[in-house]
Amino acid sequence: SPFQDSCLPLLQLNNWDPAFRDDELDPTCIHYDIEWKLQLKKGRLSKLVEITEENLTLSPIAYWDRFLSVELAATVKDKLPDPRYEPDEITVVVSVEKRSERNLRKRFDGLIVDWKTIEDKLRSWAPLFREGNKLRIYISFIYKETTQPAAGGNLLRTHDDVPENIRQVIYKHEEESSERRKLKRKRSDSSPPISIHVTCPGHPGQHSGEIAGISTVSKRPSDCVIPMRRNKALEKYHEWRQDQMDSPRWQQSIQHAYEITREACLDLKHVHTKVGVEFYTDKGVQLGVALSFINDVYVCMYVCMYVCFSSGGP
Repeated sequence: SPFQDSCLPLLQLNNWDPAFRDDELDPTCIHYDIEWKLQLKKGRLSKLVEITEENLTLSPIAYWDRFLSVELAATVKDKLPDPRYEPDEITVVVSVEKRSERNLRKRFDGLIVDWKTIEDKLRSWAPLFREGNKLRIYISFIYKETTQPAAGGNLLRTHDDVPENIRQVIYKHEEESSERRKLKRKRSDSSPPISIHVTCPGHPGQHSGEIAGISTVSKRPSDCVIPMRRNKALEKYHEWRQDQMDSPRWQQSIQHAYEITREACLDLKHVHTKVGVEFYTDKGVQLGVALSFINDVYVCMYVCMYVCFSSGGP
């Protein structure tokens, strides 16, 4: 019946059994195939691996979390062991055998996929699946070569990668900025201190965020030079943090931290000098990612300033 068709589910982990065998003539859930490939963008696209997974019943998002993300990470490590490669984009095509139905085509940056849209499309085709039409998801994971060379052809991943002569220029720049700030503070000693509080939208009065009250904040260096527009610096920092990881789970948590920061209109100087770890962990960011997101700002600014100075910028 139409009611039965509309209720045909995609199984979640809590009701999925790896040994489950459905009745092909009278299925109790949606089945689909995934064809995925790893591609490298280097002038032109080259295909490194192509794999087919047939007759899947676990929902796409659960399958990604439990199996596909792990297999992708292992394949990338095997086929692209050099850290000079990073995820660029994902293209997804969802199709059904019935010719009158148009494919769903989506593109996503990095490794962040809107799986809900994919699953909604599969559910909408449940009646066609029950009639015997196969459902397929085609996924292309496209990687690219990173474009930020350091001395000797290596990537800038920590401040130790920045050549000593450039580091000295940065130190001098920071010292001059610090002296200017000290002079400004002397002139404004009579002004009352300012507290920074951030309240999450929809939850007035809750701490989620008072962000200045955690003891580790005072231990961080306060002289952090941001060599570009603040909103652009946050975007670049997010891209740089993503480049440090090849784990989809970590990358998703970094994405979450970035979105929280952007929604609160915090810039990197706020993150580095004012924000406590709980500001992120209370909103679901993993502890390790929260710590790195806060503490690596200073390292990233070394990287950005090195690129700026070495390219002849201000």
